[in-house]
Amino acid sequence: MEDFFRFYLAAVTNELVEKKKLYTAFKHYYVIRKSDTDDDVLLEEIVRYAKYFSMLYYDNLDNPREELRDYRMIASMMLAPFMLAFCELFYHDHKITENQFYGVMKIVNTYLIRRTFAGMDTSRVSRSFPVYLKRVEEIANDNGFADIEDIVIYVLVNKNRSNNMALPTNKNLETNMLAANVYTMNLTRWLLEKIENRENSAKLDMSQLSIEHIMPQTSTDYWLSKAEMSDEEYDELVNTIGNLTLVTKVDNSAAGNRDFKTKKHVFNDTLHIHMNKELFEMDEWTAKSIRTRSKQIISELIDMYPYLRATKDYEYKEDRRIHLNVQGIYADGYLTDDNKVIVYIGSQILSLKKNNDKILNLRKKLVNNGILREENGQLLFSKEYTSSPSTTAEIILGGSRNGWDCWKNVDGMSIGESLR
Repeated sequence: MEDFFRFYLAAVTNELVEKKKLYTAFKHYYVIRKSDTDDDVLLEEIVRYAKYFSMLYYDNLDNPREELRDYRMIASMMLAPFMLAFCELFYHDHKITENQFYGVMKIVNTYLIRRTFAGMDTSRVSRSFPVYLKRVEEIANDNGFADIEDIVIYVLVNKNRSNNMALPTNKNLETNMLAANVYTMNLTRWLLEKIENRENSAKLDMSQLSIEHIMPQTSTDYWLSKAEMSDEEYDELVNTIGNLTLVTKVDNSAAGNRDFKTKKHVFNDTLHIHMNKELFEMDEWTAKSIRTRSKQIISELIDMYPYLRATKDYEYKEDRRIHLNVQGIYADGYLTDDNKVIVYIGSQILSLKKNNDKILNLRKKLVNNGILREENGQLLFSKEYTSSPSTTAEIILGGSRNGWDCWKNVDGMSIGESLR
């Protein structure tokens, strides 16, 4: 009950309060709503949201959509305020369709699944999602709900690309999963089951299966020799995803620390488990085998939950397109609503006529970060870069510059004048 009221308030106010302040926060919310809403209307709303909450987390799943099954397996209430609000948009307001509703659920599933397997911090997600919800609602109210999934991706992914709430890239995933102890991750069994049932035309009952280490957790002289690795490498690889499979609980106990030939008998007994067929056909199990299988599993994860990118910039306004044209150098950009300049890819950099340590160091840092690159002796922006008007002007032109004078709008007027 406490969780429900906390997430209900977050869904309708876009603010997640601490548990110790929940009662006071609800009383405050009630007073505000009472000024223009009858008690029975508010009670109906609360009961409605309670049914959404039950559907998301507690009701028996009777032939559910795959997105909801995944959502349940993630077992995270961090997303609750966000999805409660989308339940209201679908079931009550009828502003989005069923496919849009589950499309949004697939997006937030992808976000959390990829962050989990990339080893990224999820502790801030709970407080971030009510904020994301508010921004999604603002953009959807301005642009309509036809592109709601793209709007969610824009807010969740595009706007977070350069901060610690970013959606992990494919490279982030592979780098972490090739080395991480995924055996301790709460989604590892789910991932193996997901891949198994994806490849099996007949869905398996997973309730009697458990995770088996192909190369056992405890090293032996046999395994160190046959697996062709050192003690240190053994410890690094034994809990990676490529060394894990699914077997029955009985077979798991029987396999123990046995050699690979003996373990193959276990795999032979479990050939109905699709992923064990390939293991049974192998003659040896080495460090190379583990890394190869890890990459295969990571590739399947990426295929099921691909990287996302919105197709449109929902905050773009043509009258805030700006440029800078000085001494044959041209830079193109955009002035955001909070008056930061986004310098677009391809914008040019003026060569310094005399040394300026501040600018040289700043440009060097941007080169090292891949934001600037040299092409035929000319420095160019290879990635978008956001900073204040003056900082971007100084980087491009060198020396101390007033960006409010240097950057011009589409009419050729300085942005300092155009905003007066």
